Amino acid sequence: NLGTNNTTSKLTIYSFGSSYGSSGQYQANKSLLEVIGDLFLTASNFIFYSGSVGVGTTTPNASALMDIASTTKGFLPPRMTTTQKNAIASPATGLQVYDTTLNQMSYYNGTTWTNI
Repeated sequence: NLGTNNTTSKLTIYSFGSSYGSSGQYQANKSLLEVIGDLFLTASNFIFYSGSVGVGTTTPNASALMDIASTTKGFLPPRMTTTQKNAIASPATGLQVYDTTLNQMSYYNGTTWTNI
């Protein structure tokens, strides 16, 4: 429905920046082209450099796909129960989640989930 000029179409975008107010939400009744234009403006929350993405840095490390920098905030990985974690179909080797049942970080080693 977003590809039409239907003014009842609604899109919610969650932003890491503060340009959308305290809720971090952006809602638009716009055409797809207008939304795409707004997405390009939203990209200003990220810095793209040498094939790397930087969040909170203007110079992401070239050896990192994503470089997250902060002196006041931490990284919050996906959180789920052991049952939800075990239900992930074909997890990638190295996939990491926080297991809320065990209250531990877990990663998939290619064969089984390992707690850190």
